[in-house]
Amino acid sequence: MAGLEISDDELAQRYKDNESRYMRPEQFKVSPANLSIDGNPPFPVLKNLANDDKFSGIVFCSILPQWLAEKTPKKNRAAKWVRKYHKKTILSNIDTYLSILLQKTFVFRNQGLSPKNLKKQIKKGQWPVPPYSPMRLDRFREARFTDENTQKILFSRIKRAKEISQQSEIISTQGLYERINAVKKDVKKIKQRGGKVIFIRMPSSGEIRKIEAATWPKSRYWDVFADNISSPTIHFEERKELRNFHCPDGSHLDVTEAKKFTTQLLRILSVEL
Repeated sequence: MAGLEISDDELAQRYKDNESRYMRPEQFKVSPANLSIDGNPPFPVLKNLANDDKFSGIVFCSILPQWLAEKTPKKNRAAKWVRKYHKKTILSNIDTYLSILLQKTFVFRNQGLSPKNLKKQIKKGQWPVPPYSPMRLDRFREARFTDENTQKILFSRIKRAKEISQQSEIISTQGLYERINAVKKDVKKIKQRGGKVIFIRMPSSGEIRKIEAATWPKSRYWDVFADNISSPTIHFEERKELRNFHCPDGSHLDVTEAKKFTTQLLRILSVEL
């Protein structure tokens, strides 16, 4: 999920001026903030923005069907991080700054260079493998899939998706509408201050998409959400510009495809916002 302080006209103009470029913070008068937390429902972060009287920007909110469908939301990092944000102090800010400085400067911060992983690589007679999806300082993760890593990552993703599907406790119809209404209240607060919220269903592919469709059917969850949320929604399967993107691991785009996807998404947003 990302929050932007930018007008509709500026967004459209920026798209026209930078159609072939990836969306970068320097393109905007006020930098976009990447507030997404991988693998976690966005609802606690959205609620925090809704309760912030100073926020009146545009929110792009990524939604997965299981986040709408799970009967009892599991404890997630999003809620924890929001609480931690409100308790931050000068000392915690200094600690964060120093941690970032270390992580972006010294290669030994790479998990692949931990003693345990180094020992494994030495036994195999191999050099340590760099992470395929390192997180940049702006919290964007550039996933780079190769012939060497894709199958292993895909196998792990499919295994995890099956586990989540088997453990899923499906919400009742009434519970689904209650969840939608709760999100709707947060959206209303942001809209009353002049802001906007756009919900986006990002691409998934292959076996992962089949598991999602079987466990959390689009017609039962996303379509009901889109029909009742009173806010713009974009589902990749409903847009010819977005539906043919392939995710090598089933749920994430390679960085080269991510740039193309962003260009197409900006085209849609520039027209529909």
